[in-house]
Amino acid sequence: MSMTQAPYTFLREGEGKSIWVMGGLMTIKAGLETTGNGYAFTERLLRPGYGQPAHIHRLEDETIILLEGNITGTCGDQHWEATPGSFVFLPRGIAHSFQIAGTGPAHLYMIFSPAGFERFYEEQGVPAKELTLPPPEGFDPLSKARMLALSAKYQLEFQGPLALLEDVASIFV
Repeated sequence: MSMTQAPYTFLREGEGKSIWVMGGLMTIKAGLETTGNGYAFTERLLRPGYGQPAHIHRLEDETIILLEGNITGTCGDQHWEATPGSFVFLPRGIAHSFQIAGTGPAHLYMIFSPAGFERFYEEQGVPAKELTLPPPEGFDPLSKARMLALSAKYQLEFQGPLALLEDVASIFV
């Protein structure tokens, strides 16, 4: 896979493509087009208690840089606890999960390499009306069938019983 010359990009705080997805706010700062497929860079604000079930990315590595809040997670058989300033690298092909710990939200950067996985979130979310967490009543959970279709399209595999996907709203609170 060859990389193409990417255009110059400059964004100020709060700029980028902001979407409400999985009960949180995601701002896509750079992606497929802006990095020549090199990586996707996103900023996320996630509610206390938000969590992702164990899953495997087949195409991309995932990196988390925690700015505020606390996160606990796993990667393979390793357990980790992140505090502000922590860096977590989650390689493709290894099951990982994470959950926001504590009583406050988490503010973090997520990087996917190569780019493309940001589109998984774009297809699930809706344009954010403001740069805040979405109101709970504004969260429209995906059906299990749609989540599985998007997961297959982006080569994301959930681990464990598929029953976990019956109520996506309860997983991605």
